[in-house]
Formats: sequence, C-alpha cells, structure tokens
Amino acid sequence: MNRAELILDLLARLLAGGGSALLIEFDEIECWPAGVLAALTEAGLITATSPTVSLTCGGCERACRMPVHVLPGEPARAFIACDKRDDVARVSVPLERLQQWQLSEAALVRVLAAAAADRPVTVAQIEANLAVLPLHSIVSLADGRLVVNREALSRCLLPAPVDTSGNRFRRTGDHWSVSYQGQTRTLKDRLGLRYLVQLIARPDREFLVADLYYTVNPPDGDAIDTRHAAMSAAELEEQGLAAGDLGNSGDTLSLEDRKRLKQDCERLPERIEDTKERGNESLQAQLEDELDQALEYLAAETGLGGRTRKASSGIERVRKSVSKNFDREIRKLVTVFPALGHHLQQSVTTGTQCCYAPSPRVDWVIEHTK
Repeated sequence: MNRAELILDLLARLLAGGGSALLIEFDEIECWPAGVLAALTEAGLITATSPTVSLTCGGCERACRMPVHVLPGEPARAFIACDKRDDVARVSVPLERLQQWQLSEAALVRVLAAAAADRPVTVAQIEANLAVLPLHSIVSLADGRLVVNREALSRCLLPAPVDTSGNRFRRTGDHWSVSYQGQTRTLKDRLGLRYLVQLIARPDREFLVADLYYTVNPPDGDAIDTRHAAMSAAELEEQGLAAGDLGNSGDTLSLEDRKRLKQDCERLPERIEDTKERGNESLQAQLEDELDQALEYLAAETGLGGRTRKASSGIERVRKSVSKNFDREIRKLVTVFPALGHHLQQSVTTGTQCCYAPSPRVDWVIEHTK
C-alpha cells in the first residue's frame, strides 16, 4: 500500500466508525512506508494514546486475539497466556508492541480547519460535511508532510457563485415577467408580489412594516402629517409620540363605515378557513382579497405619523395584512416557480420589520414598462 492509499484507507476507516476514534496498533504501523508516522504525528492528525491490552498472539498459526499481561519490574515484561493449546503456555510479547495511536474526527477537522484558515470556511461547515468530502482530492502526503488542498476544500464547502446576470422583475401592465437562475415565469400582479419587489430592489435594508405598506399603498395626502413622518424615533418620543404610534387613527371613515369594516375583518377569516377546508381555491382567493381591502381601508385611516389620538390596533392590522400577503405570495411561488419560492423562503423576513437578505448576495434588475 503506497502513501496515498494508506492515507485514504485510514480516513475511510475513521469515517466508517460512526464518530469513534480509530485505534492504530504498533503491528500495523510497522508495515507503513517510512516517514508516514512522523508526518501524520507532526500534522496533529494522529496522537499516541494508552497501550493496548490485547494483541494478536504469534505463538501458533491460529493467530488468536488474546489479552496481554504485564509484569511490573525493571525491566517490565509482557506475555500472553495461551489457553487454546496444551503445547503453548506463555508467549512473550515485546513491550513496544503494546504501543498504539489514535486518529479522531476532531483531529481531522482541526487539521482541515487550520489549513483553510485564510478561507471563509468554518469548523461547523467541515464537521457537517466531513462524511461526504472527497478526501482523496483534499488530503495527501508530499515530501514527508501532510498536505491539504485548500482550493479543493473550499470548492466543496463554499456555495457556488450564483449567476445573477439574468435575474429580473419586469412589470408590463397587470403582469410581471420574472427571471431567476435561467428560468422565467409570467406572474399576475398581486399585492404580495409588489411588497416583494420593494424588498428585492433594496437588499439587506430593513423596512418598517408601515413604511413598506404605504410605499405600495400610498394614502391620501391628508392622512399623513409630513412633519411627523420625517421624524426619527427619538424625535417622535420628544413630541410625546412613539414609533408604535405611526398607526394612529384619523377621522377619514365614518363610525358606521368603521364598524362595517371591523365586522368584515372579524367575519372573513372564518369564511376563508371554511373555503380552504372545502378546497374552493377560487372563492378563498376572492374572500382573501376582500379581507385585504378591508384591512387596507382601516390601515389608511391610521395615517403614517400625525395624529396623537391612538387606535392601537392600526399598525398591528398593517403588519398582519403585509405578512399575510407575503406568506401567500411566497407559498404560491414555491408551487409555480420553486427555485425562486425556496430562495425567498430563506431570504425574506417579515414582521414589524421586513427585509430581503440573501446569502450569498443576489443582484436583480427591476423594470416597469407600460
């Protein structure tokens, strides 16, 4: 067995052990090519461990695995007491045969991590992928030293760069032509898709949900006090307001209209759930649109930053409306455009703050045509 075969055999036996350390006895190492033990020890891949307590007996041709007895003294003596044959009693064992070394997954991970210290490779990545790494192309012996191919290790662990040259959202009328990773789909313009486009156009930026909502659904001019809308959270607090007050109600709806919309908001979720259980997707979508419209009217009533009279549920309604549209749109994309849908599931966060933060970064072109 040459040096390359020896290294691969050791690593294969290690990984087949289910996480247990691989013990290597003196008898095996005696058969290794010269210099291999020194190279692996210097690299920290194998270390000396406690002496073995059993060996293969050389007293006869049967080669039984037998316990070793050590007699203390100067010098100490070791022997095997044979109980298999009457003509063999004690078999003397040289003390050096009791030596053994160990190879562990932790040691292998340390060696690989040290070799890749100048690369964006983490110990966790190595540990998670250890069993599937093509170690034959990563680890070798050269000039009496253990060598780790850092380029090969990085290629195996780091995500391949994503081709973003053709990633595009192009809106024409009531539809979007969406391209991602070489695939293209035509999607109907929906509220959730417009929210997504706002986030995708500004990756890594955190939007307050109210800002995102009003960017896509601009309220009437008299629903916004621009003085407060331009203030920071600290400046609002000085005025006796808070960021949470950005959904305070105004008087743009009558009491009767407000009551009717609230009733819709309470009634429609139950009807939506019923139609969902019956599998009536068309009616479900219609009712969801009605609910969104009701929520939008109520949200528009709150304004973006002016009134001090509170209707504390305003921002919460906006948050629920935006989150519901996000969830619905991404679920639909998982079905009709799986590559993009799964990417957005991993990259978009929603709630009080919403953000598109892909890793690695994905570049997009956003276009609006008539």
